[in-house]
Amino acid sequence: MQAQSLSYYEILHLPPPPHTTPTISEIRKAYHSALLEHHPDKSILTANDSSTPTVDEIVEAYNILSTSSLKVLYDQQLESVQQSKKIEEARFKRLIAQADSIDLDDFQTATSCVQHSKDIFAESSSITLSTGYARESCHGYPEDTCNLQQIWFRNCRCGKDDAYLVTESMLEHAFLESDNAQSDDRQILVQCSRCSTWIRVLFSLAE
Repeated sequence: MQAQSLSYYEILHLPPPPHTTPTISEIRKAYHSALLEHHPDKSILTANDSSTPTVDEIVEAYNILSTSSLKVLYDQQLESVQQSKKIEEARFKRLIAQADSIDLDDFQTATSCVQHSKDIFAESSSITLSTGYARESCHGYPEDTCNLQQIWFRNCRCGKDDAYLVTESMLEHAFLESDNAQSDDRQILVQCSRCSTWIRVLFSLAE
């Protein structure tokens, strides 16, 4: 398994096709540089870092890219993955463009323990947000482990109750990540927990 889904080109710090086609000499040079950079005896900072490639992964990347027949097959596979990603990104953009805009004031609201909510719903599929997210439903959990927040929820037209969920943490994150510092108006995208429908939730800093 490649570290953090890095491609063999990324592991060796080589530009992937179709940008360029590295020569065997360039691949060999990149291989030795990567070994030196990530070898546990040479690099103290990355020796215990799971996000960086291991020596075995570097060797595997070199063996594939330095073998002509294997490199051709790998390049074809990589191109197929990239094309699939582009198609999925285009599909996602279409879904977002079609998303309905709904004001946060149009949601129902309650106090929620977001820490244990998934465990609560795992115990009973019939529990809805309006009851299941209440503090009393955190039975069996020490109170100091609960993370109480205000939540907002709304049904989806697919028929799923409480399909859209918004938490205080989500609103805070959206506000901090927003590029529009001149306005208190913000928005976040939320997907139905059952179907692929997205909505655009509008809110303001005052909320």
